[in-house]
Amino acid sequence: MDTLQQIYQACSALQKQNKTPSVALLKARLAAGTPLAVIIKGLQAWQKNPALGDVALDPRKEQTTDATQDPLDKRISEAIRPLQQQIDALSKQIDELKKQRG
Repeated sequence: MDTLQQIYQACSALQKQNKTPSVALLKARLAAGTPLAVIIKGLQAWQKNPALGDVALDPRKEQTTDATQDPLDKRISEAIRPLQQQIDALSKQIDELKKQRG
């Protein structure tokens, strides 16, 4: 099952539990490492057409791989990577400053 189909099904499951699907709820339900851009894209598509979560997949359909990943998703992931590295570096600096004050 591809990631978007998992998102659609998670949205439908949340709705059946009388919960409004949100990025935060989906992020908690999906596999770690699911790109935020993909979660948002899936949620928006499901909001426009909630029946997407009820569609059964063809079992012969191949899994989505990095090679077939949407080029926009790849560009977003590549753009986010240096920002995440910068956040990590700043977090370390903050921790060091806290230790010096402590």
